[in-house]
Parts: sequence; C-alpha cells; structure tokens
Amino acid sequence: MDKELLHKNLIVSILALASDKQSQITYTTPGCVVCDLTDDFETYGKRCYNKSDYSIAQSQLIDELDQIIDRFVESGYECFDLDALDTPLWNQIRRKALEAVSAFGYLLTPLPKNIETQDGVWAINIANYQLKKAEK
Repeated sequence: MDKELLHKNLIVSILALASDKQSQITYTTPGCVVCDLTDDFETYGKRCYNKSDYSIAQSQLIDELDQIIDRFVESGYECFDLDALDTPLWNQIRRKALEAVSAFGYLLTPLPKNIETQDGVWAINIANYQLKKAEK
C-alpha cells in the first residue's frame, strides 16, 4: 500500500473514532463497532504508522489515542454491545480522536459508506473517499 493511501486510511480510522455513535454504527455495519474501529486504528495508527512522516505533536496524539484505546480494550467490553459507545472511556476516545483530526488538518465529515459488494461481503472504498481539509 502506498504512503498516500496509508495516510488516508489512518485519517479515516481517526475520523471514525471521532464520529458520533450512529455514524460509527452505520460505518461498521454489519460488524462489531468497537472491534472494527479499534482494529482499524491498530492497523493504521500503530502497525503502519511511521512517526517520521508526521510532526511530534501528531505522533503524540496518536500515542495518547492508542493508550486510551488500550485501556478501553482492557476494560473488558462485550463485543457487539452498543452501550460501550456511551461509556465515559469511549467518549474520551472520541474527544482525543477529534483532537487528532484537527491536528492533522482535517474536518470531521461524514464517513465513507460500507457497501455490500457480494452476499455477505462488505467493503469501504477508502481510495475514492474525499477527506476535507480544514481551512487555515
């Protein structure tokens, strides 16, 4: 995956974490909201994240978001429990993700659509999704 697409996936994963509950549910349907959102961040915010490509402040926000997510996961939420999206710790994830969206220079916008491409096969076309930059 090229650097630009990795960056876009990172930003979309953060946008998804920063979004309101209903947007998160719609974005991840038919999967588990918490699992899908935290797994996406795990992939693009940790495994594919190259700190040298970003500012110290941006990297610090990614680290902080990662720590909050780790605390949430360790708290023992129940998979597919939508009430988990209303907990104080999940709301802390939302706030930190919103801070990160801003630090990366983007606006919180509607998430790309999760589309059933075949029976039981869902996909999100991140490559064609248009991120919205914040005005300076």
